[in-house]
Amino acid sequence: MLAMIRPENFDEIMDLARRLSKPFPHVRVDLITVGRKLYVEELTFYTASGAGRFDPVEWDYKLGDLFVLPKANVDDFEATEQHAP
Repeated sequence: MLAMIRPENFDEIMDLARRLSKPFPHVRVDLITVGRKLYVEELTFYTASGAGRFDPVEWDYKLGDLFVLPKANVDDFEATEQHAP
């Protein structure tokens, strides 16, 4: 079994992932550390590219009912967060 080593910049990684994911109800944040630099690879909004299937199909609806979309859209969030006086 491979041992995972906690990166030296783990706190920075977690902080960036939290900030990038904040405006979204569900997103996977892919980051990579090269040396001491941190890079964003991608944000993924749909598990299995949105084509995943549930078995039994009822779980698609059960889990979907738990998924609450925000009342404001991302543009509204960015405008208030980045341009606030």
